[in-house]
Amino acid sequence: MNTQIAYCGVNCFACSDYINKICPSCKHTQWTEEDICMPVKCCKEKGIDFCAFCNNFPCDDIYDIEKTVVDIVFYREKVGIEETKEILHSYLRRQDRQLDRLYAYAKKLHCEKIIRTYLEVLV
Repeated sequence: MNTQIAYCGVNCFACSDYINKICPSCKHTQWTEEDICMPVKCCKEKGIDFCAFCNNFPCDDIYDIEKTVVDIVFYREKVGIEETKEILHSYLRRQDRQLDRLYAYAKKLHCEKIIRTYLEVLV
């Protein structure tokens, strides 16, 4: 499987915007001031590698947080295990978290057991 994790935390090769050539893949593109990709601009301004490392993660205007969290867990070896745990801790602190949606998306990626295990250990 090809993987290339963008600033937003999504695998480019699993992203409909990348597949449909709307997003040129931020990690391998020289972006200019005219580019309007919020995650790229914000991460570069803050000097971070992924949105998930930001204290304000997730930005509600950009993310389907449950999908983003599952994508990060799915690619945890690329993102890093400790970073993945931090992201899950951050998600669990959210008042608006929707565990049913999280598990439904995890089931689609065949990683529901991994998500449940992580959450059981972290709670």
